Amino acid sequence: MPLKHRITSLPQALRLKGNEAKHEQTDAWSNRDLIPLPPERRTWGWFNFFGFWSIGSLNLANWQTPSTFLGI
Repeated sequence: MPLKHRITSLPQALRLKGNEAKHEQTDAWSNRDLIPLPPERRTWGWFNFFGFWSIGSLNLANWQTPSTFLGI
């Protein structure tokens, strides 16, 4: 196989295949990581969701950024 053909066919070989039955698209604008999970695969409840965001508020960088804007 010529080198030019191998180079031009490389993006097609590396492209992920989506599952059409689950309406997964894999193109330049969406992939499996960006598509929201269907409700039956969502395992987080309100407690997990609240805990995730409240622990993030304890991060020092989350407090420094707004205080920087107040100083401007």
